[in-house]
Amino acid sequence: MCDAAAGGARAAASAILSRLPEGSRISSRRLQKVLAACVSPGDEAALRKGREGLVIGEDNRGTILRLLDEPCAGDGEVKREDLVSLMDALSAFLEKYMADRPEGHLWILLCCVYLSMVVGEPLHPKGIARWEDDGGVRRCPAREDVPGSLCRWCVCRPLRDCGEI
Repeated sequence: MCDAAAGGARAAASAILSRLPEGSRISSRRLQKVLAACVSPGDEAALRKGREGLVIGEDNRGTILRLLDEPCAGDGEVKREDLVSLMDALSAFLEKYMADRPEGHLWILLCCVYLSMVVGEPLHPKGIARWEDDGGVRRCPAREDVPGSLCRWCVCRPLRDCGEI
């Protein structure tokens, strides 16, 4: 278990990274197992009942349940340095925009890593960013590759890359 849920983003990121095997790469299947191991049995039970006492949105709750229940279909690899870079960016983002809710940081870290590095899906739920799937290319009108943005790790491409803007 990751006992860092209340410790904020840096503590949660550190707990996740400490569970990784040695080496410069990790399989997406192994990464999913590491992420799933960060959900305590008590939190898992609460997630399955609803959101009882947890600081987590319904979309993220669904993503965590997928993380726990659906085996990874891919056999890709993740560079450890990319994972560390994503965790650093997420931690900085959460400390800036969710500093008052550190007990929710672990859930967002788990969701973002799972979506971007395990299953290759957009970071935002479809209803929030209004991304479109156009012939296998996901396009997002909200994507901005600017300093501090997490879009760098999202699979969506900006609309302008698809000839729309």
